[in-house]
Amino acid sequence: MSESIPYFSTRDATGDHPCSFDALLLTGTAPDGGLYLPAQFPRLDATPPPVVAQETDKATDKTAGRATDKTAGRATDKAIARAYEDTVLSVLAPYAAGSALESELPALLHAAYTNFHHPDIAPLRQLESNLWLLELFHGPTFSFKDLAMQCLGQLIPALLAKQGKEITILVATSGDTGSAALAAFADKPLVRCIVLYPEGRVSEVQRKQMTTRTARNVQAVAVRGTFDDCQALVKQAFAQEPWRKHYGLTAVNSINWVRLVIQAAYYVAAAYKLKNQTGANKVSFVVPSGNFGNAYAGWVAKQMGAPIATIGIATNNNDILARFLATGTMTSRSVQPTIAPSMDIQVPSNFERLLFGLFNRDAIRTAEVLAKFANTGTLAVEAGLLAKVQSDFWGTAVSEEDIRQEIAHSLRRCEVLLDPHSAIGVFAARHSLASQQAGSETTPVVALGCAHPAKFPDTVEEAAGMAPETPSALADVLAARENLQTIDNDLSALAAFLEQGV
Repeated sequence: MSESIPYFSTRDATGDHPCSFDALLLTGTAPDGGLYLPAQFPRLDATPPPVVAQETDKATDKTAGRATDKTAGRATDKAIARAYEDTVLSVLAPYAAGSALESELPALLHAAYTNFHHPDIAPLRQLESNLWLLELFHGPTFSFKDLAMQCLGQLIPALLAKQGKEITILVATSGDTGSAALAAFADKPLVRCIVLYPEGRVSEVQRKQMTTRTARNVQAVAVRGTFDDCQALVKQAFAQEPWRKHYGLTAVNSINWVRLVIQAAYYVAAAYKLKNQTGANKVSFVVPSGNFGNAYAGWVAKQMGAPIATIGIATNNNDILARFLATGTMTSRSVQPTIAPSMDIQVPSNFERLLFGLFNRDAIRTAEVLAKFANTGTLAVEAGLLAKVQSDFWGTAVSEEDIRQEIAHSLRRCEVLLDPHSAIGVFAARHSLASQQAGSETTPVVALGCAHPAKFPDTVEEAAGMAPETPSALADVLAARENLQTIDNDLSALAAFLEQGV
């Protein structure tokens, strides 16, 4: 058995409380309220698993935003999918060394990706000479969240079966995480999954993907408030030690380290694929970001040795991350509802991990800075630390009008129909990469495609003058009956709901 990596909380000042992979998989957050990080980032092998290039005839499905493969045979499809699974395994396996699941990882990962709608799992599509779209929306709920959540839906039940435990997964969502979690854990044994989403602040499709689930072990509930309120409720619940023990609370948001590591795999796959294809030394990424989890996963891939130059953070009008990357000061404001609702966030929870690293893993300083931010809504870092962050990240905010223009532009010029979140990333890649010195003629640039356009049909049709084609799975959801439940933004209201049972 391989040597295991210990994990420590960002709030563990003494370093006396290491956590195992299996323990953090079933808890998500640390008992002290911190987030887990490994003692070190393992390096990828010098020769990572090959990512097979997909052969296509360039036929285009404009409404789904993807190339249609008419030449790849069944055997080729299997080889392509297996190559992606091997990449995930190469990234995850070092972190899971010593786990009770270590020998089962290949089979579990294979099961996770059997119900994706594209053989390449996370295909790359070239938009222009130096710009690619990484399509991450071919999973069961048509969102990038599926790529990690489907894996957790295999790993967690398998580990519970070995330990004879039952858990309650408590999820805060700004739209896509909730539907992905419900899909991953529906009808899974030993698991109860409850999703909190902000009432009136997700798209109709996102809401129905959550509220039409019929499995008895999953439930979505609206909270009268914002996503930040939902996230705060989850954090408060995990801070109640009796709750953690009584319900077996577990988190599968991006605060769960295992989910982040699995997301790092698609950065690794895309970076090596383009490096091999173009001969470039490194690849840059642009990430539509609200909670910083997806972008941080890219940074993890870079720390592991993936050939990544920089990571652009593209926000909507809720631009707290873009402002921090420009000034070194993070100041929260009221959440603004936008046409890219999954990014309507003002408190990016994964930023704590970045701060912890910036402060040389000083848990006391990290806790003090975050406490000040919680009390005043502001935190700042000195110029030297900001420069260190800027060596890896740059940020820009994209307006509502620019989102709409990019949707229309990409359809007209590239024959690709984008959802509003993906449009933010593509717009930022087009207009900001050069000024951030993150791209050149020899540096491929990849914008992340986060969701299928049919999840936001009204916005897409208004911008593009063309309605996205609705996949049959989404059409079934839209026609299904909803089970709507709402609670106040209050911990006691959440406690009462938990006691009701599903």
